[in-house]
This record gives sequence, structure tokens and C-alpha cells, in this order.
Amino acid sequence: MNYDQIISTALNYADRQDSTVVTAQMDNFLRIVESRMNRSLTIEDMSMRYQFPEPNPTDGRYELPSDFSALQDICIVTVADTTQRNTLALLNPEQMNTATDTTNWPASSKRFYNIINGQLVVQPVLVDGVSILEIVYYGNVLPLAPDFPTNWVSTNHPDVYIFGLLVEINSFMKDVGATQAWDARFTQAVAEVTEADELLVFSGTPLTIKLG
Repeated sequence: MNYDQIISTALNYADRQDSTVVTAQMDNFLRIVESRMNRSLTIEDMSMRYQFPEPNPTDGRYELPSDFSALQDICIVTVADTTQRNTLALLNPEQMNTATDTTNWPASSKRFYNIINGQLVVQPVLVDGVSILEIVYYGNVLPLAPDFPTNWVSTNHPDVYIFGLLVEINSFMKDVGATQAWDARFTQAVAEVTEADELLVFSGTPLTIKLG
């Protein structure tokens, strides 16, 4: 379903098609619903791969993608041989303060990271032209709008949007009973999306532990 269909369906369910007070708030309600989704969902459809552009910052501080929600993986890719991928280790902020800061380390050396003050920090810093920093992360749901009428949630799970909008519509209208009923439907739909994703990701052969 697209933006117009989701808005129309939610208003029809709520029987508020002719309420200009409610319809004027629908885009605000969408932002609230998407905020709830971003806090509740971490599934494969939200997984993004991103390589930071060169040159690497001299202080080891990288600006995260605008849709960044949570980190899944982080590694260094060697420019000369992209098959060489070295995973970074997490250090707490205090340990990052004492991590060696030098550009003389080869690309294959162990490096460390943390997210501090909204930035990804890597120490020791990477040598320009030798290594590229790559992350896999969970991205936020792209906001629905008239000029961006679909996203993966609206296409694959439109009920999540509709139930979430009905929560906000009825909360706005001070209908406590309806708000609670639709919130239960929204919560159930989000749980079902998560369960379906787990079945997809873990439906193959059993996981094995790699030593070393």
C-alpha cells in the first residue's frame, strides 16, 4: 500500500474521513508511528551496508549515515585487496582515550571503535588511500510522504502503519478504549514482523561457532 491508501484506510477504520481536525494531523501521526517502529524493529529489511568516503578523517571521527539506528558490524577493507576485511573491536570511551593514535599502523593491525557523541570513533586512525571503513547497520524506516509514497513497511506490512495510525487518531480524540485496543493490534503486528524475520534469518542450517 502507498501513502494515500494507508491514510485513507486508517481514516475509514476510525470513521474520521470528514474530520479536518484529524486529517490535518495525519503526517504528524505518521512520524510518531515511524518513531515507534524504529524503537521496536531491528530486522533484516532494515539492514544497510555503507562505506565511508575517503579521505579518512585525521582524528578518526566519522559522521554516521543520517538514517543510522544501530550498528551490526564494522570492518576495515583494504583498498589494494578488498577480500581483506578486518573486524574492529569495541572499546569503552575511557579505553578509547588511551588507544594508540598513530597513522603508522599497517591496515592489517587491530583497531578499535566506539560511538561517542553521535560520531563513530576509530583508533588508531586509518591511513588515507590504504583502508576504507565499512559498516553494516540498521537503518531507520524512511518516512512516508506524498513525494515518497512507499517504503518496505508500507509495501510488506501495511497493517503496522494502519494500526499505529489508529492508535494516534483515537488518542488524539481522547478515546481511551479504542486507543488501547488498536495499540494491542499494533504491538501484535510488530511482534509478528519480528518473528517472521527470525524465521527467515535462522531457517537454514544450525549456527556453528568459529574458533580463532
